[in-house]
Amino acid sequence: GRCSEQTLNQMQYFEISHDMWVSYNITEILRNASIVPHPTQTWTYSDIVAPIKAATKRTPLLR
Repeated sequence: GRCSEQTLNQMQYFEISHDMWVSYNITEILRNASIVPHPTQTWTYSDIVAPIKAATKRTPLLR
């Protein structure tokens, strides 16, 4: 998005995003950590970051 405009052009941004999407199935990573849609359950930032970081060996930048 806009935060990467100083670093990447539009094509680079989407190429990197696509490569990441293909490399890591974030939905599956979260599902394996029992983080799934729920009408009342909520999760903390660290609840979500921890399994992603464990699977990708990188700290995601979530907002």
